[in-house]
Amino acid sequence: MLGKTASGLFWMSRYLERAEAQARLIEAGFRIALTRASAAESEWESLLATVGQLGSYRAHHAKAESGRVVAFLLSDRSNPASVISLVKVARDNARLVRTALTREVFDQLAALFETHGLSSEAGREALINNIADDVAERLSRKFDNVDQNL
Repeated sequence: MLGKTASGLFWMSRYLERAEAQARLIEAGFRIALTRASAAESEWESLLATVGQLGSYRAHHAKAESGRVVAFLLSDRSNPASVISLVKVARDNARLVRTALTREVFDQLAALFETHGLSSEAGREALINNIADDVAERLSRKFDNVDQNL
């Protein structure tokens, strides 16, 4: 295996792993914020700090509101650490090493990018539980496929 191919596979997997972890953290943050309605803002700030995005979020928004935080962490294209940005970078790396991937792995990665309108702005907060669950589930399946095919 060439070094460039190995590097592309490594970074594709790394970005997918980060996207999965971020999706799971968003889901957990959403559930915690629901149980602590009086302290929801501090819970969202805690989540932003956990993923290292509090400063970046504060540069764009004054208050940590549920919908804005979810949008920022899930599908804000200006945020390089959002789930959609991480999946896009993983997809770009997959394109570089296309010949080293099976069709199933590549197709699942492409489908993940379009799942639930992840690449659009509509309906993020209403679908947060479903999106986060689906992204995490698809990423888990993707890792299973990668492990089986490498």
